[in-house]
Amino acid sequence: MIDAYKLTTSEKALLSLVRSGGQVDVLVRLRDGNIDMIELCQSVDPTEPIGSALGGVDFADLIIKKRDGKVVEQTLRRLLKMQPT
Repeated sequence: MIDAYKLTTSEKALLSLVRSGGQVDVLVRLRDGNIDMIELCQSVDPTEPIGSALGGVDFADLIIKKRDGKVVEQTLRRLLKMQPT
């Protein structure tokens, strides 16, 4: 039985990311019962330039939706590889 009060470093990181807000979607991938990877989707202001939306991020996908020639939605998808504990 897993002790609910003893969280791994990866589990603490996941809770911190979820509680920080701004996430549209969070996907957790497990390997052997441990968190292997976390995929985060964050909404980005559609008026913000692409360069500043990607600033400070090493690896990410930026999804841009346009309607009638105007950007109406930007979503930043990041993959975070967790270290085994």
